[in-house]
Amino acid sequence: MDAARRELATRFGATVVVAPEDLAAAAQEHGADVILELSGSSRAVRAAFGVVDMGGRVALIGSVSPAPEVGFEPSGFVKNLTSLVGCHNYRVDDLVEAVGFLGRTPVQRLFGELVPAPYALRDIDAAVAASNAGTAPRIAVHMP
Repeated sequence: MDAARRELATRFGATVVVAPEDLAAAAQEHGADVILELSGSSRAVRAAFGVVDMGGRVALIGSVSPAPEVGFEPSGFVKNLTSLVGCHNYRVDDLVEAVGFLGRTPVQRLFGELVPAPYALRDIDAAVAASNAGTAPRIAVHMP
């Protein structure tokens, strides 16, 4: 949904990033076997359902907070053989793999840009405000 985050995704190696309203054209040009919906936006989820290829998969990863409901006509979903999966949290072995990935990826320096300098615990209200403002993908709080 956020143009700055789409630009950041390209810095991490994404080859195609689009706003929900441009998803259909991108899917027609590049295909849409697998769609990872990371924003949690109901509009983006609805757009993904509308463009996923026959036999394709949609993974809802960003939908971790309450949002407006998303409706779809089920027979089209079934006839398209679409698979839908949700992903929340992770197992210990997933965390081990993620840490290993950070150590071997050529873009590891970029991960530091995702989290600004940590807030002191006494500044927790400012940290929460920064998180709510969406100024960075993640906010850190340092507890001495």
